Amino acid sequence: MAAGVDAGRLLLPRCRDCGIVQYPLRELCRNCLGDTLDWVPVSGDGTLLSWTNVHTSLEPFFADHAPWPVGRVKLECGPLVIAHLAIASPDTGMRVRVLPHRDLSDVAVLIIVPESDAAVTGPVADLLPDVP
Repeated sequence: MAAGVDAGRLLLPRCRDCGIVQYPLRELCRNCLGDTLDWVPVSGDGTLLSWTNVHTSLEPFFADHAPWPVGRVKLECGPLVIAHLAIASPDTGMRVRVLPHRDLSDVAVLIIVPESDAAVTGPVADLLPDVP
């Protein structure tokens, strides 16, 4: 995923030279080719650009929970992310928040929730050990 989780905060790399937030993770800045990237907290606020349901997966967990909702979000800090979608009735263009969580395998995952309500619901909640 190349994003960090620190006490529930979303961390992404930002170039020390030009300030551009990087996602996905790169060795060099996509803007200025600087090689000093610092992990910084970002808000995760953004706009849902598109969404879909994945109906087929080679991963047993996702195959058992198909269809699996995913979405594409343009973060206010700049990058586009693809993440698990925990919104019952998503609308393209709606304001959302991308939250970091640890899944059942203790791997960092990104989850899209409504901007006004950070509750993780639906099939995505089954991915997490303890849903807040």
